Amino acid sequence: SIDVADKLQKVTISDLKPEDQGRFTCKFEHLETSADLFVEAQPIEFTKAIQDIVVKEHESAIFECEVSFDDAIVTWFKDTLVLKESPKYSFRRDGRRHFMTIHNVTTEDEGVYSVIAQLEPRGEAKSTAELYVSSQEITLKPRKPEEEWREELVPEKRRISEEISYTILEEERSSHWKAV
Repeated sequence: SIDVADKLQKVTISDLKPEDQGRFTCKFEHLETSADLFVEAQPIEFTKAIQDIVVKEHESAIFECEVSFDDAIVTWFKDTLVLKESPKYSFRRDGRRHFMTIHNVTTEDEGVYSVIAQLEPRGEAKSTAELYVSSQEITLKPRKPEEEWREELVPEKRRISEEISYTILEEERSSHWKAV
C-alpha cells in the first residue's frame, strides 16, 4: 500500500516474501530516489524433532517429525545411507508432519536415523535419533518334579558392549521359585 502524509510518501509491503526483494524507486517531477530491499528468508526448522525409539523385534518403529513449512523436501537416512520406499521402509506426509515406518524390526535395524528437511531459499535442517531393539521377554515356568533342572543363558543386547546375564532359580518347598 502507498500512504501520503504532507510531503512524506510511504510504501508498505504486507506479508513480505523473498521474491519481494529488489530496487524500489520513488519519482516526483525531476527528483528521484531509490533504495534496495533485501529480504532474508526465515530458515526452515523442525518444530518437532525425531525422538529415540525402543521397540521389540518384529514390531514396527515409527519416527515422526514436523517442519516449519508445508512444501519442504524431506529425506530420511540410516547412518549415511538414504532410505527409499520399500517393504522395509514406508514414508507418509500429513501437512508439515512427516513419518517414516520401519517394518518388522530386527537387530540389524538398530542404529542412528536422521531426517533432513530442505526448502530453498530457506536452507536445510537436520534431526537425529536412535533406534534400539529390546530383547525378547522371558517367561519362567515352574518345572515338574520329574524333569531335570537346566540352566539357560539369556543374552541381552546392549549398546556398545555385549553382556551376558542369567539368573539361577531354586525351587522352594512350596513349589515357588526364588532368585539366588
